Amino acid sequence: MSEYWRLCVESVTPAHAELMAHLKLSPAVENPTTFWRSYPQREGRRVDSAIRRLKRAGLRVTVTIKRSDPSRRARRLTSPQQGERIWEILVRQATNAPNPDAARITYGAVAEAIGYSRQSGRSLRRALGLIGWWCLDRGYPALNCLVVNHDTMECGESAVHTEGFTTREERERIANFIWRRVQQPIAAQLRAADRPSLHIP
Repeated sequence: MSEYWRLCVESVTPAHAELMAHLKLSPAVENPTTFWRSYPQREGRRVDSAIRRLKRAGLRVTVTIKRSDPSRRARRLTSPQQGERIWEILVRQATNAPNPDAARITYGAVAEAIGYSRQSGRSLRRALGLIGWWCLDRGYPALNCLVVNHDTMECGESAVHTEGFTTREERERIANFIWRRVQQPIAAQLRAADRPSLHIP
């Protein structure tokens, strides 16, 4: 098992949104006022720097050392099954975040939220593609556009989104959409949204 730092910030307000985005912290799925980020053990200096900035902003910060469990990687789901789990996470992000930028969540954070290792984030792209196409088929904003790369905090070039909009504009549409009116799709419905380019198993 490898060790990593987990930095957690509590009682975050909309006034801190810019700082959260700059430090690439993600809101917790279960509590949108709590933000977190994992760092490799070798990045202790970056952790210290982030802590100083957060404390200057008057925020409460806790840091713990966690161990990644390789056995988590064995629990594999099909892409439609992954999409079914991811859907709820993204709806919470869209509904609870104070603005479109704060609603973003990294591939790694999504992976951890559904029980995979953080390094498995990129393997979720097919599931996210299914979510995007399912949304577009019904005239909804492509919810998958909330998921972004850890380094750029932006979607990949191949991310599914509404034609005529950038992925940033799509996130604005996502944030303004009333998701509670949409019934969560099940795996079979997401599978039916498959496109040949996705090659969904």
